[in-house]
Amino acid sequence: MSRLTVLAALLSSFTALACSSSTTHTEADASVDVVQAPRCIPGAAAACACPNGSMGAQTCNATGAFEPCNCERAAPCVRGMSVACACSDGRSGAQSCLGDEGFGPCACVGLDAGSPIDVPLPDVGTPDVGTPDVGTPDVVTPDVVTPDVGTPDVVTPDVVTPDVGTPDVGTPDACVRITCPSVRAGCGRHNDGCGDVLDCGPCRVPSVQNVRLSANFLVADRARNVIYASVSATVPMYGNRVVVIDPTSATVVGSIFVGSEPGSMAMSDDGQALYVSLVGANAIRRIDLATRTATEQFPTGTTRFGDQTHARDMVVMPGTRDVVAASLHRASVSPSFGGVAVYERGVRRTMVTADHTGASLLVRGDATRLYGFNNLHTGFGFYEIGVDAAGARTTREARGLVAGFYTRLVAGDGLVYATSGEVVDTATMTVFGRYPASGLVVPDRPRGRTYFLRTPSSGALVLDAYDHDMFVLLDSAPVSGAAGTPVQAVRYAPGGLALLTSSGSASTGTIYLIQSDLITSE
Repeated sequence: MSRLTVLAALLSSFTALACSSSTTHTEADASVDVVQAPRCIPGAAAACACPNGSMGAQTCNATGAFEPCNCERAAPCVRGMSVACACSDGRSGAQSCLGDEGFGPCACVGLDAGSPIDVPLPDVGTPDVGTPDVGTPDVVTPDVVTPDVGTPDVVTPDVVTPDVGTPDVGTPDACVRITCPSVRAGCGRHNDGCGDVLDCGPCRVPSVQNVRLSANFLVADRARNVIYASVSATVPMYGNRVVVIDPTSATVVGSIFVGSEPGSMAMSDDGQALYVSLVGANAIRRIDLATRTATEQFPTGTTRFGDQTHARDMVVMPGTRDVVAASLHRASVSPSFGGVAVYERGVRRTMVTADHTGASLLVRGDATRLYGFNNLHTGFGFYEIGVDAAGARTTREARGLVAGFYTRLVAGDGLVYATSGEVVDTATMTVFGRYPASGLVVPDRPRGRTYFLRTPSSGALVLDAYDHDMFVLLDSAPVSGAAGTPVQAVRYAPGGLALLTSSGSASTGTIYLIQSDLITSE
């Protein structure tokens, strides 16, 4: 604490004491002197305490009263005058003005315990035509509770307080602009950190590897740096299996038999459980990823009218391995949506959302909420699904956020991204923003990027990189060598996207691995 701060506190207490008409006593000494406030002599100035703890000056006016404390002025220092100051052990002392050199060191008098010491206050006397009395000040001393043990006075250094009233000329911008050498890829266009685009030159054309395997669905296990793909019964060697792909070599390094027509999949947060929809069996199968073995299989159940269902989109509830939610669909029924159901260790919870109209597409939210979209008819509703011990229920619905029969959804970091370009803020159920793009979307909010894989009218696949928050296209690159209609893309490694062309359990597509400098590294 600075000397000025302590002095301000002492002066404040002295002024309060001076306003009292009684004498202050302690249990040890009943005859302590009354502490006097500074005398007010018209035209004279005295030190005063400012609200921020610094010292100011107050002038005695013609009526014999002090003006308000002027905190833009320093405490008065007239050669020979004394003001109160704080000693290192908490007692009060006195310091004298040395003229141009300012105030001298705080003089602290050592006394035995219980001996009084008066607080030194300046005796400005009667002014000579407004000139303050610079004679020797009377030193008056009050009682000190803490005894002086002979420790030499240590002057606490003042804390330098910036002048907040002086404008800061030349203050740097709040943002820090990045430069091309700091960009890991060393190429492409980037948000410079201050709302502008930094152009670091063209990047290399993305490289494409063909895994030469048809599949229905992809899940990236980024902790193990592998990709899981569900494979239809019609594919030789790997039919009705989930295969494990090494993206470095673009080869299959393992497979797990799961059952009839595996389709969509969902992995738990901890990477220990993978759930697979078995469309041909109207069931869901669990895989233990630590041992790569298929474990329990359980039926998805029927609708209120007795229609058999299969799971399309699935979500393992955050923080669990054993609770999975699924958007159910019916074969040969239009619209096919059969409601959202929740399963715990293979047992379906009682409450299921209404069928026909609802979250035919389903994505993750948090531990108690999911989000979905109706892409089966023109209602195009966006839904919040509450999940509890009873099951699933629709808790909120909004219209006009997303549209399109072929629209798909991807969730990430509190937002839901649509392949039609819209981004929905799930907290407010409003449109957070809209990219001037359409195609497979891969968001990477922590690194400030959103990627789209699109097929323009020319037919050649294109990778677009957008600034996540500005919704501005930063760069594009052609992706040659990938055939078919893009239907799913997942981020599998630094700089890599896994692409699946064509879709659905009835027809299979091909897996491609895309590496590009446009994709920010982790």
